[in-house]
Amino acid sequence: MFVEVNEERSVTIQELAKDGYKYIALIRTSTTEQDENREVQEKDLIDSMERLGFKQQPVLIASENVSGAKAEREQITVIMDFIESTPEKKRKLIVVARDVSRFSRNTRQGLDIQEQLEQLGVYLFIQQSNLLLNGDGAEQGSNQLIFEILLAVGKSGKRSETIASKTGTREAKKKGLFSGTPQDSYVKLVRTSGSQRGKSIRRRIYESLGGLEAKTIFIKPMAKELSNSAQNFYPAKLRAIRDELKDIEAQGGKKKVEEYLAVWDAIIKEERKRAVGPRVGKGRMTDRARAIHRVTVAYLQNPFDFPRPDTIGNPLTATIMTPDRTGTIADASANSTLYLPKAR
Repeated sequence: MFVEVNEERSVTIQELAKDGYKYIALIRTSTTEQDENREVQEKDLIDSMERLGFKQQPVLIASENVSGAKAEREQITVIMDFIESTPEKKRKLIVVARDVSRFSRNTRQGLDIQEQLEQLGVYLFIQQSNLLLNGDGAEQGSNQLIFEILLAVGKSGKRSETIASKTGTREAKKKGLFSGTPQDSYVKLVRTSGSQRGKSIRRRIYESLGGLEAKTIFIKPMAKELSNSAQNFYPAKLRAIRDELKDIEAQGGKKKVEEYLAVWDAIIKEERKRAVGPRVGKGRMTDRARAIHRVTVAYLQNPFDFPRPDTIGNPLTATIMTPDRTGTIADASANSTLYLPKAR
């Protein structure tokens, strides 16, 4: 319910605090932000509202980790359900967002949500801009204009961020700088004795393609045979590697597959050296393994568009460019600090 006013009287957020209004805290972090950010945003909002006169905690904290441009936001549904469950005569409520971008990054969506709140007799307060919206006070005309401008600016800014991000990604890919979880080399499964000694998992699968196609070799028994006490090798992964090798052969012939397998041989050879270790997930890799991942990831994802990293290399993958950088597996392993991201 709104404060009764005439066209000459403004309503302030401090007045609503004195008049017993309660507030709903709208906390939104983007999909790329962490939970700590959400906690900081929540504390800042509550502290700010306390300074404005609201001594009680919010009656509802609607928190969500989602893009502000997303059409369907569960957070908004929770807020609306809470408001509608409050008897209209007792509906002395304010929805509070830290800034317009936390409220919405979509102009139409933001105005739609605001209109829904107004129809329910609920104020909207944008904390950092000190904008109180809805109701009939004299401030509403200018506040509404500022709110709509900020929504439009937020949407434009998000579009610019997206374009810049896509441009940066395209430029990085041109240089062979891909991201993603490193592919497992299955170095622990490489035999150290017998007829299969020294052969990579991928090479052994490629040598068995004929039997797999003729059904003289079967997926599950082969996966079990490739496993050992140090690591299991699963049928689903065997199928994925089989299909990958068949695709490479279909596009580039046996010669291309042999090149691809030779790259894996070089990776495994380097991983078996002391102080290097396997490609097991970014958080657990050594610096040398990270550097090897950096110079090989593009080729392994697309061996037709990038130079082989075992013999040719791509100098552009180096973080610190010097005349003697080659972008090969050997150079990355020997000079890992020159290939690690600057953020480190």
